[in-house]
Amino acid sequence: YYSLKLGPERRGLVVTIFTLTLVLHAYLFHGYSLDYRRNKGSQEEIGKFLRGALFGSILAMAALLASLQIYSLYKYPIPLNFQLSCFIYFICATLMLFVQEIALAQRRIDLAARIEILCGTILVPTFVVLYKVLSFSLAVSILFSHALTYLTTISFVSLKNLRLIKQLNSWRD
Repeated sequence: YYSLKLGPERRGLVVTIFTLTLVLHAYLFHGYSLDYRRNKGSQEEIGKFLRGALFGSILAMAALLASLQIYSLYKYPIPLNFQLSCFIYFICATLMLFVQEIALAQRRIDLAARIEILCGTILVPTFVVLYKVLSFSLAVSILFSHALTYLTTISFVSLKNLRLIKQLNSWRD
């Protein structure tokens, strides 16, 4: 449905953003995450992982900016507000990647699976609200629905884990 409504220029742009995000994540983060997983997500290694991830994030943002500018110059002009939407999506997708990598490194396959199920459950209603109720453009609705889904899921997982950590600490006392 939305593929036809987007038109070829916007559809190409949305696909480019999703593909760039995937490629940049694979290229810049998986070395850090594989090393972190190899060490079984130990507390000593999380600082090293997060420093590497922060460095990779800065490089990825610069690469995304350069890619958007090149796309805008040679293929199709990208409005500034859509470029901002791309950055918001990219940041949220990167944070979600980190949450998933930490869960996998700590051998919490169940948590990683629940995160994916929660994302799938939240994504469609979020898209419908943004596009149909709030009347965002279709391309922005696609990016923001993913970004909001990632943020909601990260918040839920973080709050749930904080509560669990507090419970464990109270049992120790």
